[in-house]
Amino acid sequence: MQKEFSFYKIFSEFFILGLYSFGGPTAHIGFFQENFVKRKKWLSEKKFMEFVSLSQFLPGPSSSQVGFLIGLQKGSYWGGLAAWLGFTIPSAFLMILSALIIVSYTNTNGMNEAVKFLNGFASVAIPIIAAALINMGKNFCFEIKRLLIFFISFFTLLIWEFPFEQVIIISLGFVLGVFFNLKDKATKDAKPHIVEIIISKKNLNLLLLIFILVSIIFLILLPIINVYNDILYLQIFSGLYKSGSLVFGGGHVVLPYLEKEFVFNNLISKELFNGGYGLAQALPGPLFTFASYIGTVIGASNGIYHALFLGIASLIFIFFPGLIIATLAINYWDRLMKFNWVYNG
Repeated sequence: MQKEFSFYKIFSEFFILGLYSFGGPTAHIGFFQENFVKRKKWLSEKKFMEFVSLSQFLPGPSSSQVGFLIGLQKGSYWGGLAAWLGFTIPSAFLMILSALIIVSYTNTNGMNEAVKFLNGFASVAIPIIAAALINMGKNFCFEIKRLLIFFISFFTLLIWEFPFEQVIIISLGFVLGVFFNLKDKATKDAKPHIVEIIISKKNLNLLLLIFILVSIIFLILLPIINVYNDILYLQIFSGLYKSGSLVFGGGHVVLPYLEKEFVFNNLISKELFNGGYGLAQALPGPLFTFASYIGTVIGASNGIYHALFLGIASLIFIFFPGLIIATLAINYWDRLMKFNWVYNG
């Protein structure tokens, strides 16, 4: 039986990494590998790569999911929580602090003055996002069938705007993946094998039930309610939950989801949004902590305590679905991958 570590030990290891892990999801995974596989021997190279492979198949923040799974393996639920908190807190703290400073500066000097330095941050984000998209294209669109799915999805989103468009497009991609019988890039037929992390069947089924109910509320019911009632909290939390649930490919891909939910709905100005995202590129840790910046900026109009509450709550709502999905997947993965149509989708 493998040795379990304390909450504090796991938290402190990931907190230190969170202080200097610059460079986005790919770089984060490299830091994890160097620290936990090569130096500390917390897990084998094989198991680590299985976690990485799994995260590429799931929606949510890929590097945070890998870190969470390492913590889950070394300390069960509390270990997973410790890993996520440790890796996330440094970046989230800096994003919330930056949001408060930017809002204060904007209120004092006006938006025109604030835009001058916000545009600098926004300009930095453009080439970084472009590079991330190019790398993702190389990894995911390496054959004609995948390129066809990409262009169908791209032009559908470009031409039409319709309710639940992200859910429908992702579902369409799944169906086309089954139809085209898509395989993995490296082996074309091999499926990632995951050594299961044992969680009691009772707890696992309870977690699955909770996740399904919460997802129905935040992905279906609240968006419908928001059509008829502009309730700020519901709008913010459902938008963040939707973004965290549907984004594949990590932090850079979440940008258009968040822009649609918050800029297009006039909850945050485009200048503050783009400037904050550019700033996030310069900070260590997961890019999903950009959500805490958004929540803080929106809440700042009602005072610092409201800003802090929305900043922290926003962080929880965008990360929650991806981490729960990872917990469920690590236990159900082998069973699901026995079905070729699920793997191909």
